[in-house]
Amino acid sequence: MGVKYIHSTSRWQAAYYKSAEEFVFGPTEPSPNRYSYDITGRNKENNQLDFKAVRRTGDSLSHELGISLQGGLVYNIDTERNGTHYAGEVHYEYQAEHSPWNIKLQAMLYRINPEYDPDSELDYVEMGAYGANYHVSNKGEIYTAGISYHIPVDTKLL
Repeated sequence: MGVKYIHSTSRWQAAYYKSAEEFVFGPTEPSPNRYSYDITGRNKENNQLDFKAVRRTGDSLSHELGISLQGGLVYNIDTERNGTHYAGEVHYEYQAEHSPWNIKLQAMLYRINPEYDPDSELDYVEMGAYGANYHVSNKGEIYTAGISYHIPVDTKLL
């Protein structure tokens, strides 16, 4: 539940979310029965801010450079205290106007700092989707690269 603003001419977005797909605000655990991953288990995401900006440059605007930032709180059901989470990402995409080739690069880092009980030394959080919870490291860096080739298909079936 939240609000999102998209400024289409200058290509930036900002959003605020009170919670992550949850309408249960009490001390119950978030359900993993969803189609996108969120923090679950004994923690709940709340009061999240997102920001994204994209800039196109080059001949025919074939180069795209973007940045995304996210930050918010992580409520721990056991300690009844909020921790924090934040992430940052930069991406680059090249798509020539009359070329079937596409290249994408991305670098991301994230940190999730729940307010666990002082005696527990957990270095992970539970994330859930598709009916199951998974342990995910509470900090990390992710780098991805992709290349694609568009094959034109001349048929009415697709």
